[in-house]
Amino acid sequence: MKKFKSLIAGAMVGVMMLSFVGCANFKAIDDEDVFIDALDKAVGIDEDECSIYKDSTTNGDDTEYEIYAYNDGCSYIYIRFEDDEDAMDYFEDFYDDFQDAKEDKDIEGSYRCGITKSSGYILINGESKSDDFFDDEIYGGFFVKDNVFIAAYTLSDKKSKTEDIAKFLKELGYPKP
Repeated sequence: MKKFKSLIAGAMVGVMMLSFVGCANFKAIDDEDVFIDALDKAVGIDEDECSIYKDSTTNGDDTEYEIYAYNDGCSYIYIRFEDDEDAMDYFEDFYDDFQDAKEDKDIEGSYRCGITKSSGYILINGESKSDDFFDDEIYGGFFVKDNVFIAAYTLSDKKSKTEDIAKFLKELGYPKP
């Protein structure tokens, strides 16, 4: 009977661990064309409607490729840093601001977040009243994996805008809020 209980307890722990890992399961998109194709297919944004920077800097860190697209109140950002650590540092700024907002009880609604040594994510559907994170309704996700940072969000709770963000994230194979 003890072995049976131990086996069941072990299985339950395994299932719980898999469920936590599954929440943050997304791939690094190291080819900017995949991001651009997803913009076009999911929300109808063409490459010529994007602001694109090659071999630039963001927050003083070298980047290989940056894409910024804005459409009808929705923001889509792709930054491929030269160095994995720079991408994590960039994401950690968002993550720290988000954590501070949570601790200050400035976040209302649903959210999920997680961070490891080489990846992290924030998914949010609600309202932030933080001066550091966002001070508005917000729906979207912020992701880092290896040297790539991706964000897709809207500062609106209008269904058409949240659907655009959800379609885009789905096209990338990323989780949605």
